[in-house]
Amino acid sequence: MSGQDQCAMTRRWISGAVSALFAIALSVQCAAAEVLFKNDRFELSGLGSRSSRSCTVSLAPTVAFNADLAPTLRLVTRGLDRVDLVVGEARLHAEIQLVQNNVRRPVSTRENIPVAELKNSELWKSIGSQKVFFLTARLTEDRGHASGRYERVNVEDIAEKLEQFCPFDAESLMADVSGRERFERFLSISQSDLTYVRWALQSAVAGSSSKPDSRASLSEADRDNLRKYTARNGLPVSRFLTAATARKLKEEGLALEPKPEAKAPEVPEEPRRVDFALINSVDEPIQIAFYDGDTRARVDPEESKIYRIDKGATGNYGVTCTPGQLICYGASVKSDPIGASWGTGRAGKDSCTNCCRRCGGAPVRQTFDLASSYTPTPTITWNIENATSRTLSVAFYSQTRHWGWPNWDKNWTMNKGNNSHTLNCIKNEKICYGAWVLGQAKGPHWGAGMYAKEACKGCCTSCDGGTYTARLVD
Repeated sequence: MSGQDQCAMTRRWISGAVSALFAIALSVQCAAAEVLFKNDRFELSGLGSRSSRSCTVSLAPTVAFNADLAPTLRLVTRGLDRVDLVVGEARLHAEIQLVQNNVRRPVSTRENIPVAELKNSELWKSIGSQKVFFLTARLTEDRGHASGRYERVNVEDIAEKLEQFCPFDAESLMADVSGRERFERFLSISQSDLTYVRWALQSAVAGSSSKPDSRASLSEADRDNLRKYTARNGLPVSRFLTAATARKLKEEGLALEPKPEAKAPEVPEEPRRVDFALINSVDEPIQIAFYDGDTRARVDPEESKIYRIDKGATGNYGVTCTPGQLICYGASVKSDPIGASWGTGRAGKDSCTNCCRRCGGAPVRQTFDLASSYTPTPTITWNIENATSRTLSVAFYSQTRHWGWPNWDKNWTMNKGNNSHTLNCIKNEKICYGAWVLGQAKGPHWGAGMYAKEACKGCCTSCDGGTYTARLVD
């Protein structure tokens, strides 16, 4: 007998025996129930929306005696994991018995019991056995007996329909869920994705905002959270992930990641610079460059170039720099590397007064005349690379006077690689380098050799403030 038929039968029975108020309440309850599924073995009906409805499974007897009054068998869900097992109607039936295999057992309604208790009951075991059983009852008011025959009731079918339509843990009624376990493994969810799935579950069910530690599988607590999550979200209740639930939970987990603070777009800072107005008041062109006052490195122009200010002209330069950087000018007459100089000089190495300005500071205006110039100490720089397989000695000798560097009878050891020597010298004097194998005065030599006794090409130059190079090989 279906739930709707049961309502009709009960209304007929109580029509003369109960108050009008109770009859109206019963009519409203029956009218609100929606039939969700029905076949010749059972009917599933429900009250409310998918995520919160209470569902009733009404088993249908295949044959009934005194059919309108035969005791019914109903399973009513209460939330996620509790049920009522309703046997007959207290007002209609007395002494209800279960008969199976010629054995009689008294049965009665059991309310709000956990699924585990339901599965241990004799009545549920009889239902799950798929063997024929009977429910018989003596009718109240001495109206005789009524009974119903039940057969081939498939609990798995009932569980599947409950899962489809109701927020109830129907999996707990199923005998075998190994297929669901295998399908979850088949999804091959990565450990990082599973972390987001677990995070979403903990947040939605337990209210935890902390990202969980990484692990390779769901814990029992995770599976219980998954069961509750699916129920609350109108999904088939399950302890196992499906492709759809895994995708949904991963997206929710990703959304829990803290968002980086939005930064205001950086507005490019206007390039800073120092402005120089430099006036040439000598009778020949002046060359000029700009240097970092702390490192003495060339800032402007690049090393292969030089600025020129002709006689009587003014050179205006805006030198780009970084905040706090000290910019200095270095100038000299173009015709003489160690002639009249200003600021830090031709190579940017000399000390100066009022020739530097901090980046962004006030403009510099300077007139170059002989009165404000200085003559730099004459020097020459040799950068000599020892590319031989041996350690060498090197010295430098004046061809104008009896003088050597570091001294006439002294020398420097040349290790492999570049060796740089700056020599203070007399302007325009000729200087040659000489090198030999360390400790072997009469062995192989390079340049002018020891004491500059050997003839050479490209090993001598004048003291003119320049920088010269040589490469020595075996």
